[in-house]
Amino acid sequence: MRGASMSDKNLAVVQQIVTPIAAALNLDVEDIEIRKTGNRQLVRIILDKDGGIAMDEVAAATRAISDALDEVTELAAPFTLEVTSPGVDRPMTLPRHWRRNIGRLVRIELANSAPVEGRIIAATDAGVTLQVKQAQREFALTQISRAIVQVEFNRPSEVADGH
Repeated sequence: MRGASMSDKNLAVVQQIVTPIAAALNLDVEDIEIRKTGNRQLVRIILDKDGGIAMDEVAAATRAISDALDEVTELAAPFTLEVTSPGVDRPMTLPRHWRRNIGRLVRIELANSAPVEGRIIAATDAGVTLQVKQAQREFALTQISRAIVQVEFNRPSEVADGH
């Protein structure tokens, strides 16, 4: 969780409010960002779940979080609330990120070798299996220093259809 201009205490307050609301909606809190934008604070809550988050779920979470934050006196400074899903350029850092992106093309950076690009075909809490060209390669998550889902405009039909 990141915060540039609010104290760690205020960031902790926001996290304590948001986490149970997200859990009640079967959503995961991926990140909370708080930063100063002009005279206001921007409070960005990033939520996700297996299968992706729908716009109706974002709207429901926004209403619930907004109502709860409006009651918090510690957040005296005016703020703008933004509730969103992770962008495709967001680094994959947790095992659930890999699981949620099975079938997607990813570029990984390893500590002591060239970057690798491949399609995620399996993921566990400890590692990931990528289809790299004509071979399957396994990587422990501890080997991966950075991983980003690649945008594809023309996904292969067998991948797009889930086959």
